[in-house]
Parts: sequence; C-alpha cells; structure tokens
Amino acid sequence: MCFKKRKNVGKVGWCDAKTLGLSRGHFVYIRSIKHDKCDINTFSSIEDKSGKIELPKVDYIKKGLLYAVPTADLTLPRFSGVDKRVIKNIPLGKIKHIGGRYSIKKRHKWYIKKYLK
Repeated sequence: MCFKKRKNVGKVGWCDAKTLGLSRGHFVYIRSIKHDKCDINTFSSIEDKSGKIELPKVDYIKKGLLYAVPTADLTLPRFSGVDKRVIKNIPLGKIKHIGGRYSIKKRHKWYIKKYLK
C-alpha cells in the first residue's frame, strides 16, 4: 500500500464522467491515496478546440478558482488549468493512464497541494 501511494500521488490520469459524477470526462491530478480510494483535482481546458482562449475561464483564474499551468510545463493537448474543487473517494482503479504520456512539472505540484484544497 505504501508503495502504491508513493507511486501515484502527483500524477496525471484520465477519469470518465460516470465515475466523477460530472457531465464529461476529465484529466485528473491525484492529490492523495487512502485504501485504494483517492482525492483528485480536475483539469479544465482554458482554450477551445480552435485554440482561442475562453473568457469565462479567465475570470475563474482571476478569482482563484482555477490555477493555470503553462503549456510548456504540462503535456496535455490544450492549455489547461487545475480546478480548485477536490473530488474525494474516487476508486484508484477507475482512473486510466496514470502517469502515462501526460505529466506535470514538479514545481507546480507543491502549489497545487498547498493552495488548492
């Protein structure tokens, strides 16, 4: 259990809408793991498919509800940010592609853990 916790905390994965209880699936950031259940933050894309910035998302950044991560530090397809809401008790087995081809730089992990509670 201890190895599994150290291995997956701070990694990026994909979770579907049914598991999250949201309207669509999201990339997720794993905050902590307890007994095969984890607490996660979701990523929200700040730009649309054509590459234009969505203005309502900029207001979320101003209010502190969304932490924008530069595209150079995150390997997601679009410019994204970490949502402030924490979704708790998600089964670890339901998160797909943990630590696969998507990752976030280490310098952002401390900020996400500390301020996005």
